[in-house]
Amino acid sequence: MSYTTTHRTRWRRHGADFGAPSGVEGLQVWFQAEHSFGHGKASDNDVVTLWEPMVDNTGMGVELEDQGHTDPTVDTSTMGSNGREVISIDAGTASHTRSIGMRDTEADWGDIICGENEANAIIFTFRCDDVTDASIFSCLGSGASSVGSSGYRGFDFRINNSKIDARRKDTDNSARTTAGITIASDTDYVVCMVFEHGEDAIHLFVDGSSHAQYYSQYVDLGGKSAKPTDGDAGNLNIQGINSASNTSWTVPAMISDYLIYHRQADFTNAEINTIGSYLANRIGSTWTDITELAT
Repeated sequence: MSYTTTHRTRWRRHGADFGAPSGVEGLQVWFQAEHSFGHGKASDNDVVTLWEPMVDNTGMGVELEDQGHTDPTVDTSTMGSNGREVISIDAGTASHTRSIGMRDTEADWGDIICGENEANAIIFTFRCDDVTDASIFSCLGSGASSVGSSGYRGFDFRINNSKIDARRKDTDNSARTTAGITIASDTDYVVCMVFEHGEDAIHLFVDGSSHAQYYSQYVDLGGKSAKPTDGDAGNLNIQGINSASNTSWTVPAMISDYLIYHRQADFTNAEINTIGSYLANRIGSTWTDITELAT
């Protein structure tokens, strides 16, 4: 990892002893705000121009770049009682037609978006300043900007009216959305979305204790898939999509960890509990074991 001690920061993977949750296969990428390898820490309010994952098993050399609208910064005021550093992204109210936070446009993220008979789990720790506002917090897929756009393929998470939900857009161009889970402003959460192909279900968990789901039935409807078609590269966006007609979808948020899992076998309750408990422990919160998955 290299960084300047004044204004600009580059986050890079360093070493292999990263203490990832053990016993869970399929980790593709792990972005972590905290740097804890003995090389010092970035200063408060340092601008993050390039955020490389601490773990990258994709083989694509992924990285997130500042989109240049309002610079993401390091916040050392801590997340949770364990004092984890965060990346803070506040898009303001300007009009932009694409991501206003951090985005990867080079790698083909479609390779780690689940197709038929494949599983995904996306898990992150975050805090939102004002959940009564509205924002697309993160999206993983290809197309114009988010699940709400025609032709999009992939997933996104929305914060709206004090709730968070998860959406998926398949090859039939239909959005399938979980019920919203109530969250509070200025509160740290572990959020987990699991696509379970054996049950044709999208699950959303917040701290384990709150659960919502949608039965997509995409396998029974002609083998529909969220995976982008060949030649249509997927992208990862963290924090925000808005447009000239909807400039308010830019909720300020902080993020400590962001992990993406992709594999063929469905995830089990025990595996998701392992990851959820690990991340909750990192920020000093509590994960309640889930039981809603099939195994």
